[in-house]
Amino acid sequence: MLLGSFSRARSGTGHWGDEWTAALGENAKEALRRFVDTGLLAPCPVQEALSFAFSSAQLQQMLRERGLKVSGRKDELSERLYRADSAAMEEAVAKMNLLKCSESGQQLASEFLVRRDEMQRTALAALRERNPGLACQVVCEFQDALGFPEVPMFRTRPDLADVSNVFSVSPRILAGVNTEALEHLRVAGGMAFLGLRGHRLPESLETGIRLAGPAAVNMIIAAVQIGRNVESWRRLGLVRTVKILCSADGPCAACAGLRSRIWPINELPEIPYEHCTSPQGCRCVVCAADLIEG
Repeated sequence: MLLGSFSRARSGTGHWGDEWTAALGENAKEALRRFVDTGLLAPCPVQEALSFAFSSAQLQQMLRERGLKVSGRKDELSERLYRADSAAMEEAVAKMNLLKCSESGQQLASEFLVRRDEMQRTALAALRERNPGLACQVVCEFQDALGFPEVPMFRTRPDLADVSNVFSVSPRILAGVNTEALEHLRVAGGMAFLGLRGHRLPESLETGIRLAGPAAVNMIIAAVQIGRNVESWRRLGLVRTVKILCSADGPCAACAGLRSRIWPINELPEIPYEHCTSPQGCRCVVCAADLIEG
């Protein structure tokens, strides 16, 4: 999995969370040094390092300074620069510590990606058959095989209830979506709760409402999350009133009208709000306004 992130040029250790150290039993520098020593990682070729490290505009400026043609794709610009001034280009990337999979490293990474893709296909097929239990099982078995430890206070495994609920929520903001399109949206929402956000909706999908497919999927995800939270507050009896928070970049007029009051939890309007007019869909969230002591 780690080698897979070096399929293309990558600098240094990047983001190295505690979960990597726990899984590998060594810190970032030790792991990458071992990968280099065993020939799984190697210094990145200069041309690819140039493409990784510099923007197209920066590459064009360097070409312009050398009186060279500035048109073409980014990889073509890098190749042209290297052919014209290899010594300067090698110096430009020498201290960046850019690494890339060697041939043997790429083979290991590719084998992992094949297993990952197979897991995703199996999980997707299970969701299409409305079998969230099997989908969660497939993902959990894959995660267990990786060996990452559970992180306290952070959900790393899919929640069966959330995955199941994508097939039962019916937010009114999606009223008008035809049955076939709605099923695609539900499956995409289930994939998101499985942690598999790479799933794409069919290019031909038409929702039949003002919201595009990705925004409509987010409405299903929000309906599950907000519904879960509000229901748990009711069940535990810890929250009496709630308030609605709108998106920071400017809510629509309909949503803005909801945030000016405190709502008794049993009078809370459905969020996502059905009258929202934002092209991104309703991005309101619900939070507790008070906690009942005891």
